[in-house]
Amino acid sequence: MAFGTGHQGPPGRQHGQTQPPVRPPRRPLDDLAGELLTFVRSAASQGTAVHDVERGIWQRLLRLGRTTLGQFFAWQGPGDLGNTLTLPDGQTCERLPELHPRRYVSIFGVFTLQRTV
Repeated sequence: MAFGTGHQGPPGRQHGQTQPPVRPPRRPLDDLAGELLTFVRSAASQGTAVHDVERGIWQRLLRLGRTTLGQFFAWQGPGDLGNTLTLPDGQTCERLPELHPRRYVSIFGVFTLQRTV
């Protein structure tokens, strides 16, 4: 199973914005999924205690989640939806002239995103 490969971004981007080149994840998602399955098979054949298996699964799932969320952010790009954006309350915001870092904290860790808004 090949996760996170060959997709150039979500369909339906607004304002005809082009996607930045998709950077492959630092560690391919299918390698992480394969590592998880290998760990579980090995633990079963070696009679590993269930609490150690749970811990190992959890650690690998967190790595898989972080890598997957990082790929999602890469596909989304910097959030550029045009020169202006109208918020639900009717307020209009202008795109910032340069990208700026924005900290995002998730259950998978902290990400620093380069954003236009």
